[in-house]
Amino acid sequence: MKKYLLVGVVLLLASCTTEETPIEEPAKGYNTKPVVKSVEPSGNFLLVDWASDNMDRGNHDYDTYVHSRLVVDLDYMDVQRGDVIYFNTPEFESENPHLNLEDSQISRVVGLPGETIEIKDGKVFINDRKLDYFYSTVTYFGMSEEEYFAKSTDDSKADEERQKEYFSTDMKSLLIPNDSVFVLGDSWWRSSDSRSFGALPIDEIKGKVLGYEKNGSKSTLAITKEFLESNAEIGITKQGVKGIFGKNYVSDFVDSSDIWMYDKVKNNYQYEKSLETVAFQDIKDELVHYQLFINFVDNKAFMYSYFYKGDDGKVWEYVVNPDQTVTEVAVSN
Repeated sequence: MKKYLLVGVVLLLASCTTEETPIEEPAKGYNTKPVVKSVEPSGNFLLVDWASDNMDRGNHDYDTYVHSRLVVDLDYMDVQRGDVIYFNTPEFESENPHLNLEDSQISRVVGLPGETIEIKDGKVFINDRKLDYFYSTVTYFGMSEEEYFAKSTDDSKADEERQKEYFSTDMKSLLIPNDSVFVLGDSWWRSSDSRSFGALPIDEIKGKVLGYEKNGSKSTLAITKEFLESNAEIGITKQGVKGIFGKNYVSDFVDSSDIWMYDKVKNNYQYEKSLETVAFQDIKDELVHYQLFINFVDNKAFMYSYFYKGDDGKVWEYVVNPDQTVTEVAVSN
């Protein structure tokens, strides 16, 4: 009798430690950067170009301007936690009135039908139990909070409070309907996902992203002065800019100015992209081939500023002004 009583007490205690007990044994720690496979397309599939960094965990993950195109299985039926899916973008009201999403999105399935999901202090909980996978804890380009602040510079520390707020992200509890899933981008700060539009109906899923197309090609668009002379038109819409310059850009508001930046780096070089400062030294060192900043007013291109290394070793700025005139001047020694 004592033996059975002891077992009952142990089970009772275990049921009470919900926040400390993972819902599943961890497949990988959240610091682990998952490898996206290269696959041979077969069966009923779709090849997708994707340039958003909403899934970037430090290796331009799922970015087809760096890697080859994505292979999407259109016969995908059995939805599993952890799957990366391609789906129709739901309609929702964003806090950012200038948010301009593609008709389709890519995110990871984190919550399943009938589950209750909550985010507390940057961690995902399912049915009040902590989910313990690499994608269930907030990161910044794959870095944990400790890693991020260990690598932060004096310039980035000026934004320390906002970053701390990001790493302690909360979301109130949500019951996922039986016909839906909850999706998150791996890079929460750059992602529009179920935190914004709620649970995603399963019938809006187009397919599962299997990986990069093996031996496939990637976008090789290089923006040059000559390209700008022909294409940098003042007054074109954001959709027009994406159609000309591609979807691989960084965007944000700086001092109430709506700015996009395109760049090209050498050998997947990674640097801290900023819409407020130019990477002068990286451009001089030829680690960054160029940076193009486009200013928008009322969602239309207002000015283009293109920074590149000249034959004289200096960084030059090539500007397409609001009146469509062009100026070019050396901006570094």
